[in-house]
Amino acid sequence: MKGYAALATLVADGPTSQQRLRQRIGVDPATMVDVIDALEQSAHIRRRRDPQDRRQYALQTTTRGRELYSRALRAIVKAEKHTVRGLDPEEARLLLELLGRVAVRTS
Repeated sequence: MKGYAALATLVADGPTSQQRLRQRIGVDPATMVDVIDALEQSAHIRRRRDPQDRRQYALQTTTRGRELYSRALRAIVKAEKHTVRGLDPEEARLLLELLGRVAVRTS
């Protein structure tokens, strides 16, 4: 989930520093290092010097990373549809809203 959160944030925000990414997805620094290292080793992201501050690196997704994100997003949408298949549209919307609230409170 942390890898998906990192990819989703980088896709949405564009190149971002590791510290900013860590703050956005709310993980501790040691965990962020592990997530970034794994994504970089698998060629889903890359580190580039930040043009605004050459002392920092900006993390950015690769084509492979954006493809993985797209596949993961499709799988999430499919799983959501499967989960709410017996509910009417209003019940499904309410359930997903409530689950979103629970997820925010536990993170």
